[in-house]
Amino acid sequence: MLTCHFLSKKHFRFFLLLFLLSSAAEFWVAAIQLDVKLALLLCAHGFLFSYVLTLLLAILKNPVLSRLISIILIILLTALLFTDIVCYHEYHSFFSGNFLSALFGTDPSESKEFVELHYRGFILAFICILSIFIIYWFSRNRTTEISSQIASLLLLLIFPCLFILNIKEEARKVIIMERSPEGKLIKVVNELKAIPPDSEHFHVPITISQLHNHPSNIILIIGESHCKSHCQFYGYDKNTMPHLQEWIDQGDIIMFRDAIAPTITTSEVFRSLMTTYKQDMGKTIKYYRCPNIPEIMHAAGYRTIWISNQARRGLFDNVAGNFSALCYTMYYVGGIHKDAQVNNYDSEVLPLLQKDMLDTTAVSHFYTIHLMGSHPKFSERYPKEYGVFSPSQYHDRPEHQRKNYATYDNSLIFTDTIIDSIIKEFVNKEAIIIYLSDHALDFYESGDDYCAHAVISNPLSVEFARRIPMFIYVTELFRSNYPNICNDLEKQSFLPYYTEDLIYTLTSIAGVTFASKAE
Repeated sequence: MLTCHFLSKKHFRFFLLLFLLSSAAEFWVAAIQLDVKLALLLCAHGFLFSYVLTLLLAILKNPVLSRLISIILIILLTALLFTDIVCYHEYHSFFSGNFLSALFGTDPSESKEFVELHYRGFILAFICILSIFIIYWFSRNRTTEISSQIASLLLLLIFPCLFILNIKEEARKVIIMERSPEGKLIKVVNELKAIPPDSEHFHVPITISQLHNHPSNIILIIGESHCKSHCQFYGYDKNTMPHLQEWIDQGDIIMFRDAIAPTITTSEVFRSLMTTYKQDMGKTIKYYRCPNIPEIMHAAGYRTIWISNQARRGLFDNVAGNFSALCYTMYYVGGIHKDAQVNNYDSEVLPLLQKDMLDTTAVSHFYTIHLMGSHPKFSERYPKEYGVFSPSQYHDRPEHQRKNYATYDNSLIFTDTIIDSIIKEFVNKEAIIIYLSDHALDFYESGDDYCAHAVISNPLSVEFARRIPMFIYVTELFRSNYPNICNDLEKQSFLPYYTEDLIYTLTSIAGVTFASKAE
């Protein structure tokens, strides 16, 4: 009989292995949360998923092809289980595209730091999976065949599983689309599809209309993982940005009270930050076919320069890197220390900026300066002499949080110094400098034990990770020549500001409007 053939020793062991790999993490968490209905749904789905796959392989007559498919299935399910364990242990959430973005979305050095930062989750995942395979391996030595009674019982279990999975449509959607192996594999495929093509595909025809003379220097500084809640001028109890506070006190900075990032990961933020693309557009249009800031500013008559302390390309190709390639000139700090094991602090962007400012071939310049900012690990983002804060100064916080508070705030002290140094390079010129962070972090906001990139499935976590600092410095010469722009920015600063509208703010400052067939 087909059923008995399926439940031979070899196929039964394979069925159990698939069931453990596909359902162990999900079922365990549902049980811990005492969600009996979800646990039953996950168990039922895992049973059917593993049963159907094993049955199909049992029917397959070609042993070589059957073995190849079995190996591929085991590798895929092992990878998914490994990722699930790491995500749940470190992010309190199961696998999502954000995990891939965090691990592969920038450069190999950041990926290495990501692994080092979350090494406990990686070790736990390795131990769990190793245990499953040890049990599987030792079961090979058992010679007892599966009895016909067990075969019949397992076959009959299909019917209650089908019944459980049809209890509620919403639950079925969650299981199939969010928590099942096939749903997660679909997410992986979608992430792979989202990898951008080469920068040549980013070129979009732009038509520019001049409204007024444009300023000589526009500088956009993009920070990293900067939480609004850790700036004293937004109410924080530590003086993390003393230089910026001085500029604010002098009235030289326009501070935006409520700046909101479009999403929570760098790659996704840049898709909206640098173009007219909005997150709610979804797949209706490709973001790289939308008008973008570098090409608009170039068409408006600016010499465009990109200076970055992040990587040109990452394992999943860097979205920001493709936009940088559209600029007239680009500098990457990593290129200075190629093949050298050094920590590239954000101070490395300053000599690159100073060197470029010696170029007098153009009258107008548009700079994009991309910092490493406060990207985890926080302690790697500043030299030792900027260790102003120590864990002992955070006695009002739980002990396990104090080191993160101290090192994170120290990274902001260093960022403050970098921004101040950039301002001083332009203080006597006609210049406007915009600073904002790509996104923030969930810094113990959604729970006392969580400090990292936001958990996409947790609305509170996402909310805090989208709240970022934003401020604009204008020189005296700029304010004198463009009082109307300053007045408009002052008015905007009191309103909610979505940074995906940055392209329109910049073109307004530059005194142009644009049109494109791609919009």
